[in-house]
Amino acid sequence: MVNKAGAQLSQHDFKGALVTGNEALKLNNVNAQIYGVLVDANVELGNYEEAVKMSDKMISIKPDIRSYSRVAYLREIYGDVNGSIEAMKLAANAGYPGTEETSWAMLTLGNLLNEYNRKEEAIQVYSEILSARPDYPFALHALGQVYQQTEKLDSAEFYFKKSINIIPEVGFYISLAELYKSQNKTEEVTKLNSEILEMLKGDVESGHNMNLEYASFYLDLMNEPNEALKYANEEYKLRPENIDVNRLLAKINVALDMKAEARNFATAAGRTSSKNPELISIIAKL
Repeated sequence: MVNKAGAQLSQHDFKGALVTGNEALKLNNVNAQIYGVLVDANVELGNYEEAVKMSDKMISIKPDIRSYSRVAYLREIYGDVNGSIEAMKLAANAGYPGTEETSWAMLTLGNLLNEYNRKEEAIQVYSEILSARPDYPFALHALGQVYQQTEKLDSAEFYFKKSINIIPEVGFYISLAELYKSQNKTEEVTKLNSEILEMLKGDVESGHNMNLEYASFYLDLMNEPNEALKYANEEYKLRPENIDVNRLLAKINVALDMKAEARNFATAAGRTSSKNPELISIIAKL
């Protein structure tokens, strides 16, 4: 049942995962992995108070890389950025060096540091991952993102292409397309956009809900906020309490110059006292 819930989470069937996780809990209420599923499902559905309760249960049973990482995520949601970083460091230190789960925890730590403008520290973390796993594609991609943000565009392109050559992850293609768009490389962007749409279509055909990915694609790469709004609204119907969904809707409505609507969504996105830099930027435009 836990494995089933994990599959449902991976396909973005968060309501289904919550039902399955609660059924599993009736059979075993001292299994940390079950509580992990319930944390993730409740977070995605915007049930943050319930997610905190499940996280407390999880870490009391098994304080390890999985439980520390969930504490970190919840702390960030509630605006405790420094506490989130400290918990993510505990998660990374709880893992065995070089393993997939440790690399993932370190990647998440690096992404936190980068998002909150501690870029040199982020680069150090990504480099540490790559010293143990030189071909870890997500760390290569993350380095590319830092270099793009700091206007080192040749380095960004190098790392994006290197990550793509290892694994055809749609997010890697999106980052490369955004880089080319910033350089006005129209032909390259057009080609990549076509490939991205095919990849998104393939994910949908495999049973994944890709509403947010489509919405971001049409907003950021295609400059079609009306089309983006259609997909974002579909996701909002499924999980109206989720702060990420509300933040994206605020961003789309800003692009459409619908400031009253954007303000409402931004307020909903900030209800947990999130210090998300994108949300702060959106609010500044209202």
